[in-house]
Amino acid sequence: MAPNAYQGDMRVQFPVQGMTCAMCSGRLERALKKQVGVISAQVNLATEQARVDYDPQQTSLGQLCQAVSASGYQVAIQTMSWSAPADRLSEVQQLPGVLNAHWDKKLKVEFVAHPALVRQLDGLLGVHSGGDGARSRPWKLWLTWTLTVPLLFVMIPEVQWVLGTLIQFGPGLAFYRRGWHAARSGSPDMNTLVIMGTSAAYAQGCWDLTHGAHHVSFEASGVVIAMVMLGKHLEELAKGRARSALERLLNLQPREALLVDGRTIDSAQLLPGDRARVLPGSAVPSDGKVVDGDSWADESMLTGESQPVPKKVGDLVVGGSVLGHAPLTVEVTAVGEDTLLARIARVVSEAQSKRPPIQHLADRVVSVFVPLVLVLAVLTLAYWGGNPYHAITVLVVACPCAMGLAVPTSLLVGSGRAAQLGILFHSGEALQNLAEVQAVAFDKTGTLTQGKPVLQALHGLDENRLLGLAAAVESGSEHPLARSLVAEAQRRGLTLAQASEFSVEPGWGARARVPEGWVEIGQNQAAQAPPEWSENGWTVVHLSLNGELQGSLALADPPRPEAAETLQQLRRLGLDLWLISGDQERAVSAVASQLGIDHFRWRATPQQKLTLLEEIQSRQKVAFVGDGINDAPALAQANVGIAVGNGTSIALESAQVVLMQDDLRLLVRALQLSRKVMTNIRWNLVWAFGYNMVLLPWAALGQLQPAWGASAMALSSLFVVSNALRLRYA
Repeated sequence: MAPNAYQGDMRVQFPVQGMTCAMCSGRLERALKKQVGVISAQVNLATEQARVDYDPQQTSLGQLCQAVSASGYQVAIQTMSWSAPADRLSEVQQLPGVLNAHWDKKLKVEFVAHPALVRQLDGLLGVHSGGDGARSRPWKLWLTWTLTVPLLFVMIPEVQWVLGTLIQFGPGLAFYRRGWHAARSGSPDMNTLVIMGTSAAYAQGCWDLTHGAHHVSFEASGVVIAMVMLGKHLEELAKGRARSALERLLNLQPREALLVDGRTIDSAQLLPGDRARVLPGSAVPSDGKVVDGDSWADESMLTGESQPVPKKVGDLVVGGSVLGHAPLTVEVTAVGEDTLLARIARVVSEAQSKRPPIQHLADRVVSVFVPLVLVLAVLTLAYWGGNPYHAITVLVVACPCAMGLAVPTSLLVGSGRAAQLGILFHSGEALQNLAEVQAVAFDKTGTLTQGKPVLQALHGLDENRLLGLAAAVESGSEHPLARSLVAEAQRRGLTLAQASEFSVEPGWGARARVPEGWVEIGQNQAAQAPPEWSENGWTVVHLSLNGELQGSLALADPPRPEAAETLQQLRRLGLDLWLISGDQERAVSAVASQLGIDHFRWRATPQQKLTLLEEIQSRQKVAFVGDGINDAPALAQANVGIAVGNGTSIALESAQVVLMQDDLRLLVRALQLSRKVMTNIRWNLVWAFGYNMVLLPWAALGQLQPAWGASAMALSSLFVVSNALRLRYA
């Protein structure tokens, strides 16, 4: 890698193999943070990923990988080749995650095994032409059990010694390597406990064998190693299922794209401006704009929206969405990491790697738990007169796997499930904070209301004639009220008169000439409208023809159809509701009255919104819900900022929580899901700590055998992961 090829800080994410408990991830994180040039590092046990921000002028990815190896773990490395020209070499060398690259008839790249980087390289160079990567194979597990089963039934001491030795220094050697690194760094972990317990059991067996005992205890060490490996294997299978939601999201984008000229290319080779033909039932290859055709698209896997979305010329389509009954021609607007699908996957992945506050509590407990267990093992050894049998059980039972998995696994599954529903949490902290909010504050326009004026009532002339005259004048205006009147006239199928000499008077209204004469529409202090119009907070305009009043029209930005239902459900969840808007008093109070909101403020400037939120925060945790663009200061000030939008236009970085559907009911799902995730985490922690509190005294008092202790430890981890998997159906 060229040392001076980078400008600015760099972020890289890579998989780490060999972590078994929270002590492992914590120790590796500390080791990475100690490296010169590392700005921040986060290691996630559940996803087995490390994410590091570093200064490439001071350190390199190769040095980071060496730090991982020095800690007793391995970075999964892949080597692949692309049929690409040599002039792409320098560009590839600069990509975060690339360890080495050279050109020899083909461009061969050595890089950390991360799916996002594979897709980026495919997009840059074309389809890869082969390579190898690190794959996990369970052969060590099968070998261990092949040796362990005879150990349980063959009572010949010499045979037991041979089998026990093969297990202890064969498959068990990995525990020695990782446990030694942990002990040397002053952070003993699960591996340390395993090697101490099994080594003591193995040493006891050797002592018995050399002193002519008829029964030797090699099966204790062998079964413990076999059960720990089985538990980790089952745990890996369960964690693989937990990661399936994000993997399915990444696999939505089709591998191939059909261009309008009839050629079929890999979708990673698409460039902005390319035109692709998408057939019915096929997935859209990348984000783009419809340039020909009329169909609909299923975007449910991206936004959680169950209803197909109509698509016509000019509409945006999302890569990975599935087309309906008719073909479309799509002009590509974004590719690779810039697509919505990639951005969603990136947000979800980062959320799974960022720890919620409750994780820090669990980590602190685990950091003191292992030393306490070692003390308890010594006391147990002394209590039983130097016989290590029961001290071994204490060490095995106390392996803190379940504690380390309690939080990240639930977070992994919960954030994946949220993404399926069209809810994006930017971090674990956002998920935890949302579960703890006691109040929700809303912006009005575009959040609780539809965001555009709608004609509510007419008074005076024949309604269609009055609306036709108004729309004829306003057809030359871009004002939101004008567009609403024109849209309503078009909806009713009215034929509009040809208007000319259009003019606007700011703060009053507009005028234009039609065949019947001059039409003026706007404010008129002398005109009277039904009193209930102003009571409802509607905007009233009056229309005159040749100076004579013809009638009045009322417009308003009505509440969303689902707003009342959503707010009612939020009240049932025990939340206080606020409406904070910069609109006029009558409009705000009318919406608050319609939706049953007791706490509301009008004509609130951005600074006043912040002040009010600070006032609410002095008593309660509060979430602010806005459109993600105009409400950025309030979204940042609240304990949780929630942006509402749609899957093709929303800014994913605008808030801590993003609702991908333009539907407030998703807010209720987000709150319910966050509470379920936190409840799941708490039960995991209760089980993980409770399991140790119950079994450790039993082990110390001699009521538990080492093999049963290893089995219980494995089942404890499996229970925690299985409990987290229930969130897939939340």
